Amino acid sequence: MAENNPTWGYSHIQGALRHLDHRVARSTVAKIMKEHGIEPAPD
Repeated sequence: MAENNPTWGYSHIQGALRHLDHRVARSTVAKIMKEHGIEPAPD
């Protein structure tokens, strides 16, 4: 999701996932992105 939407930050990705009925913490999104070497856009 982050690679397809490079202007999205942690909160935007978290909100998009919530819209798809996936409840994840903002910190979880940040951790996964960091593990994959994806820099976040500013929120």
